[in-house]
Amino acid sequence: MGLPESVIRRLRQAQSFLQGGRQAEAAEIFEAVADEAANRGLPHVARLSVEAGAAWILAGELERGVPLAERGLDLLRERGAGTRLAILRDRVVAALRQTGHAAEATALAQKYSGSPAEATALAQKYSGSPAEPPHPTRMVLPATCPQCGGKVRPDEVEWIDPTTAVCDYCGSVLKAGAE
Repeated sequence: MGLPESVIRRLRQAQSFLQGGRQAEAAEIFEAVADEAANRGLPHVARLSVEAGAAWILAGELERGVPLAERGLDLLRERGAGTRLAILRDRVVAALRQTGHAAEATALAQKYSGSPAEATALAQKYSGSPAEPPHPTRMVLPATCPQCGGKVRPDEVEWIDPTTAVCDYCGSVLKAGAE
């Protein structure tokens, strides 16, 4: 389910703020959109909450950022989204470390660590050996979502089929093309 155009415009603005180093302004938008998504029962609330939390942390607002990030991570844990949880957890941990909060980063990493089997799978995933493409021809997604401007990370998006994925931010359908 996609988001309304007015929300997508706000997400585009948040992405622009992030790219311009204006984390607090981006965080405000991500937080508001995450709250709207929560009120509407949309699946985007987890990702948007984590994004808002990380932006607040980078803006120096740890007290505001960590609870938001944890809200998103808790939702992912409840859904059993282990790999996505680990990827977004690591993004928050990186933001904490980047801002000099190593103890908080370690505590958050421990709180949201998965099973040993999941840890092994993630270590293999990030070992530098690329996964095989779904077809003999390598498929490439756009670098940013054409609707909301969010960064598209092929290893993080939800794939519908071998050539179609869903934007993590706004839910728009993304078509991959041959490389």
